[in-house]
Amino acid sequence: MMFGDNNTYSKTLMNNRGSIVLGKLTFGKLILLVLISLVLCASSILSVLAPLPIAMAFLLFGTKLTLVASGVVTVGILILTTASAGLSLYVDYAWMMVAMAIIGYGVSSIITRDENPVNGLLVRVAIVASFFIGSTIYMDTYSSNPLKKQIEQRLVLEAENVKNSKEYKTIKETGGEQERVLDNFITNAKDLAGQAYEFVYFIIFIGAFLLIWLPLRMLLRFREVWSQNYTFSYSNLEFRKFKTPDYLVYVFILGLALFILGDLISPVLPVIGKNLSLMMAVVYFFQGMGLYLDFLTSARIGGILRLVLTLLTVIYAYNVVAIFGVVDNWVNFRKYFKKEDN
Repeated sequence: MMFGDNNTYSKTLMNNRGSIVLGKLTFGKLILLVLISLVLCASSILSVLAPLPIAMAFLLFGTKLTLVASGVVTVGILILTTASAGLSLYVDYAWMMVAMAIIGYGVSSIITRDENPVNGLLVRVAIVASFFIGSTIYMDTYSSNPLKKQIEQRLVLEAENVKNSKEYKTIKETGGEQERVLDNFITNAKDLAGQAYEFVYFIIFIGAFLLIWLPLRMLLRFREVWSQNYTFSYSNLEFRKFKTPDYLVYVFILGLALFILGDLISPVLPVIGKNLSLMMAVVYFFQGMGLYLDFLTSARIGGILRLVLTLLTVIYAYNVVAIFGVVDNWVNFRKYFKKEDN
């Protein structure tokens, strides 16, 4: 089903006589889900969950009504920011709303089209990341204020604010490691901006990955909410079987080659190679984590110990996990694990 128009909302509004009655899924609740998505956009940490409410809206209310609600909220923001000069700074939230609607639809379409969630995740991450990376490259090429300059201006301004703050003066008097860190930031703000810019495409990729992966996992976790509307053949267990397409290994190798040898051709190529390698490392980290969790299951390790081991592995051995994810393409580690029934 291309658009997922299993419109529960319209069904609950019609009684046997064909007249409109107040159902459980009201348009007000739909608007609330869209507004929750907008509020999450404004939260630095919780923003990765912003597509979740609107993706749930697509599943519960259907594509057309959810797009209408998203359009109403977007137009409302544009009207408010145009009518009041004090609110003009918030016009970006209108475009955030559009972006969340597109991403939310992309996430929900994995369920409505009954796709393998891992394959659906990789395809949509590639599309979203390519769009934003392409937009960034375009703006850097043709904009009078390229992204690198914007990052530099932001960090220089932040360094100036730190330098003039009362807290910095207090730290300056007491000295210590914190003073050295802040002094390094104030003195080298421009250099730090250049270093941050080198990772900008990787940061975009990470953002795209989390914006799709986390809401998808949450939707599958709470499938009882939408399961009456759609039949989905997969579960969250598919992420434990996370297996990347074989050709991505060559993309990873290409990234490493550009990072190591690209400087012989162009100074830009090592930066591209570094970002490409890190992007693939994230993908293989998830494949490696699936292996690790299957290993813990085969070793009959569960409960609090499993949770602690998983957290320690993610924090201290993420690079090793990614390496196992890469090597698994040739070795297939799972064949060495004990079966649960044994």
